Amino acid sequence: MKIVSFTGGLGNQLFEYLFYQQLSRRYRHVYGYYRQSRLGINGLELQQWFDVQLPTATWYSNFLAAAYKILMKLHLCHPTDEDTYTDGSRGFFFESFFQGRRFHEESDIQQLTFRPFELSDTNKRALSLIQSVESVAIHVRRGDYMLTENYKVLGNICTEEYYRLAVKQIQTLVSNPHYFVFSDDIDWCRAHFDYLERVEFIDWNVGKNSFYDMYLMSKCRHHIIANSTFSYWSARISTSDGITIYPERWLWGWDAPDIFLDSWKGILT
Repeated sequence: MKIVSFTGGLGNQLFEYLFYQQLSRRYRHVYGYYRQSRLGINGLELQQWFDVQLPTATWYSNFLAAAYKILMKLHLCHPTDEDTYTDGSRGFFFESFFQGRRFHEESDIQQLTFRPFELSDTNKRALSLIQSVESVAIHVRRGDYMLTENYKVLGNICTEEYYRLAVKQIQTLVSNPHYFVFSDDIDWCRAHFDYLERVEFIDWNVGKNSFYDMYLMSKCRHHIIANSTFSYWSARISTSDGITIYPERWLWGWDAPDIFLDSWKGILT
């Protein structure tokens, strides 16, 4: 028996699901562990939006996982994470985001598809405009990145300079770009992207509706992403052949994960 712990928001849940897919091809009994306090603010939302089949969680697997977590707190055992994972043969409880190409297969990403869902009239109009212009999604994540406990690792990476350099690249490579800005701090974006000529600020998909930002971004032709798995997946599952620009520094103090396509363009600030 093996148990994969699902943690974090939607972007990280996608990585964990792909890791589960790889593990389940090698081992027969792989279960999921879904502890609400370890998931993002919207909880487990992966299966709501994507056509995926999550691993089963039974009372027995949940009991074993909870017991293992207690032993972990007592420092009597340790989960298998990204650093200690080899092929999964020696692991029992797997807890990490499992970002990186060695934790999933390209074919699995290609099979990620959205479930059918209804768009609001506002999102329908935005989608129609996105599909009719040379659309460029810009994602800015501030919110939780500005909190003291997160800022030292995640903050001050996608700075105003990063976005100016990214926009400059887009301007030289794309004719008549039309920008669509997505963020959890739209007021900051309105103040700092005032130099863009053709721009739309998508400010209505909040809370449990934030997924619709990911969906709309995925429909854009080009992408300027933040150091966020949310905007990473928006560009990664896009079917366009456009330009994607990403920050080469993903975290302070750690190497960037091996998740970027060779065709993507990195900027280091």
